[in-house]
Formats: sequence, C-alpha cells, structure tokens
Amino acid sequence: MTASAPQMSQGHDPRLEAAHKRLSETGNQAEAFEAIREIVTNLLGCEEMGIFAPVDGNSKLLWSFGIDTQRYTSLEGFEKSAMRQVKSGECHIAQVAE
Repeated sequence: MTASAPQMSQGHDPRLEAAHKRLSETGNQAEAFEAIREIVTNLLGCEEMGIFAPVDGNSKLLWSFGIDTQRYTSLEGFEKSAMRQVKSGECHIAQVAE
C-alpha cells in the first residue's frame, strides 16, 4: 500500500493508520510483538529487529526477529550514541554491519 503525494503532503499516511489499527487490535504482549514485526517490516523494510527493556540501568532483550541473540542480549552491543538515544526514550534505528 502506498500513499499518494497529496495524502502525504496533508499529513495523512494510510500506512500509519493501518499500523495504529493493527497495534490496537493486539490482546497480549506476544501479539503486540508480532504486530511490531509486521509494521517495521512494512514501513522500514527491515527483517532484523529487537525490542529491549530497561533493567537496573542496563537493558534486556525481550523479543527479537532475525538478529543474533547471542550477540545482542542487551543494548551494550550497540554504539554509545544508540544507548543515549534509547535511554532518553527515543527509538533507535540503525544498520548493523556484520
């Protein structure tokens, strides 16, 4: 699904509405993680992702799709700028070089 230029210029993006609807239909954490996977894949074209939670000043991998879970058990495997961004409550999107 793609939005036309007039829709996008007016701030209306049907993809975001569909993502919001999909998330609002989830009933538990597992369904929410699957919805996030679908949304990230569709909006960003990304097939590798992880969701981390803050734990005692650090982070813990809660869920992942397509990443090396041995390497990324926490956000410590990422660059320091990512840690600052995430700790401030922002989303961090990066391409990880293998």
